[in-house]
Amino acid sequence: MRKHFIHSSVRSVVSFFLLLFMSLFLMTCSGGCGGGSNAVNDGMSGAPDTSGLIVKGPGHSLADGEVILTEAGDYDVSGVLSDGCLVIDTSSQEVNVNLSGVTIANSSGPAIFAKSASLVRLILSEGTVNAVSDGGADADRDAAIFSSVPLEIGGGGSLVAVGNCQEGIASDSTLTISGGDIRVSAVDDGLNAGEGIVIDGGYLYVDAIGDGIDSNANLTINGGTVIAMGGPDNGGLDAGDGFRLLINGGLVIGTGDNNARADESSAQKVLSLNFGAAQPSGTTIHIADKQGAALVTYKTGRDCRGFIFSSPSLQSGVAYNVYTGGTSDGTERDGLYDTEASYTGGSKETYSSQSGGEEEDFILSGTVGEFNIGDTFGSGGGGPGGGPRPRF
Repeated sequence: MRKHFIHSSVRSVVSFFLLLFMSLFLMTCSGGCGGGSNAVNDGMSGAPDTSGLIVKGPGHSLADGEVILTEAGDYDVSGVLSDGCLVIDTSSQEVNVNLSGVTIANSSGPAIFAKSASLVRLILSEGTVNAVSDGGADADRDAAIFSSVPLEIGGGGSLVAVGNCQEGIASDSTLTISGGDIRVSAVDDGLNAGEGIVIDGGYLYVDAIGDGIDSNANLTINGGTVIAMGGPDNGGLDAGDGFRLLINGGLVIGTGDNNARADESSAQKVLSLNFGAAQPSGTTIHIADKQGAALVTYKTGRDCRGFIFSSPSLQSGVAYNVYTGGTSDGTERDGLYDTEASYTGGSKETYSSQSGGEEEDFILSGTVGEFNIGDTFGSGGGGPGGGPRPRF
């Protein structure tokens, strides 16, 4: 009996030290291999460590504060990375990344970097809040979310992207927004893509010091709600030289000093106002039909000289009234009021017609109507159907 007890005790001691060694080894890898306290969890041990990310998927690795997704397939990522980067690097394969409550900040580069893949989809999981921000002065990867490959963002959750270096969300290739509640702020462009931007749906709010949405190729809006504000000498909506701004659906508002002109081949009507004097931040712009039914009531979030508006309710051949100033008592989000809200106290605007007279009925004769309000633009162009708009 004593002999058996001794053997059992020896086995217990050995087992204890073996478990202790394994625990210390795992703690060292999770803390040290990932760069300090930015741990990565394989998702099998329950709740996330608030100092790291939970990654569920085919394969990932750690290197110098980077969490690298290394294989194609579907991933689920949640948790906090306090100073590091989520990198997608899978050669020429598709990757779907479900962001399920992620907070990532990086003091020296992008929070999310799509480095190598045939396509990266960032899917905002339903009901989750996700936040990313960048830092440093990385001239090559200069956005909170930066992609070298085609990038698509969608889903039913929300995303806040803060671009402290340059852009909020940027792609060297294409960028597609297919859904989600997305809010972007940036010290330069809010969204920027080298080979085109497509917005198919979702809610997109952009507040940028540069252009709100800047495509170096075509900018195509097919649906959703888009509110994009650009800074001084920039536009809310900007397409590349020789390319087109196409608005085919959705509710669209763009403010700034230098919005692109929507292309006549757009499937949805577009109304563009060019003010001779800057409209201060907080100015209400109200557009209604002759019976008083509101198409849009919007309170500007930045000083602007240009206002571009499109919605399914806008029609050609219908006379509209435009007002500035005044107040609305309705429900408002990001400056956009419910169209059922009452509006009072504004000044009714007129524009300079192509014949040099002053007109007060704003009527689109085609797909796109541009109207010059004030003296800065002179008397040529800006009437129904619009003439060429001066660039600021």
